[in-house]
Amino acid sequence: MTARRRRRLEPPLAAGLAITGALALAAAAAPLLASADPGHPFDSAAGKYLTPGVGRFVVEFEGGRLPVLAERVERRDGELVLHRLGRAEAYPAAAVANLGPDGLPPRRTFVLGTDRLGRDLWARLVHGARISLAIGLLSTALALTLGIAVGCAAALGGGVADAVLMRLVDLVLAFPRLFLLIAVVALLRPGGWAIVLVLGCTTWMTISRLVRAEILALKRRDFVTAARAMGQRPLAILGRHLLPNAVTPALVAGGLLVGDVILAEAALSFLGLGIPDPVPTWGKTIADVTAGPYESWWLALFPGLAIALTVVAFNLIAEGLRDTLDVRS
Repeated sequence: MTARRRRRLEPPLAAGLAITGALALAAAAAPLLASADPGHPFDSAAGKYLTPGVGRFVVEFEGGRLPVLAERVERRDGELVLHRLGRAEAYPAAAVANLGPDGLPPRRTFVLGTDRLGRDLWARLVHGARISLAIGLLSTALALTLGIAVGCAAALGGGVADAVLMRLVDLVLAFPRLFLLIAVVALLRPGGWAIVLVLGCTTWMTISRLVRAEILALKRRDFVTAARAMGQRPLAILGRHLLPNAVTPALVAGGLLVGDVILAEAALSFLGLGIPDPVPTWGKTIADVTAGPYESWWLALFPGLAIALTVVAFNLIAEGLRDTLDVRS
C-alpha cells in the first residue's frame, strides 16, 4: 500500500463521515433550520395531524395562552376573525401578539406535517437529532471505556481475575438485553443521563471480549517479549504496545454500536420509557403514530428514515475504520 493510498479515505468511511457530518450540522443549526418550538402544542384540533405541506396561520395571544392554527384569517374593524374547525371566531387585534406589518399573523407551512398535539414534525425531527445523536455517542463512549478497561484487566490479570470478569460478561450477555434495559430504566427516573448510563452500561460486553482476545494474542508476539526483556513495566507495555494494537477492533465495534444504541433508545422511547416530554427524540416521535389514526403515515416515515440513515452512516464508518486501521484487511 503506497503513501498516497494510505492518505486517501476509504469510500465507506468517506460516505459515513459525510452523512454523519450533515446530520451533526443539521442538529447544531436546529434553531436556524426550524424556528418553531418542537415541544409547544396548539390548543386547537385544527392543528392535529396536518399532512406534510399543509399551511396554517399561527395566531399567538398575549398572556401566555396557547397559540391556535387557523385555515383563514380576516381583519375587521380592529378585530381578527379566525376561520377554524368549521366556524369563525373573533378576537381583538390587541390580544394577538404576533401581528405582521399587514396586520395579520404569519402563515406557516408544515413541511413534514404535525403530530397529535399539533407540534411541527420538522422542528421535532431536527431538534430531536441533537438528543438522539448525543445519546448514541455518549453511550458508545461509556461502553468503549468500560469494555476496554474490563478487557485489559481480564487479559493482563489472568487466572482468577480473567475467569471472574469473563463469567460476569457471560452473565450479562445471557440476559435478554431488551428486558434488561426495561428493568433498569423502570427503576431509574427517566432522563437523558439515566438513558446514557443504562445504554452505556449494558453494551460494553462484546467490546471487552474483543479487546481481551486481541491482547492475549499480542502478549505472545516478539515485540512484547522484547519489551519485557528491556525491563518495561506491565502498564508501560500495555500503553505503548498492547493497547494501540488492540484498540482497532474496539473502534470498529464502537462505530457499529452507535447505530445500535440509537435504535435501543428509539425502542425505549417507543415503549414510553425514554426521555419524557417535551424533549423531542426520534423514537418518541415514531411512538406518536400509535396514538393517532392509521392515516398519519408521516409520523413513522420521516423519523424512521432519519434513524435508518444514521445507522447506515455509522455502519459505513465502522466498515471504513476496519479497512483503514486493520493492516490485515
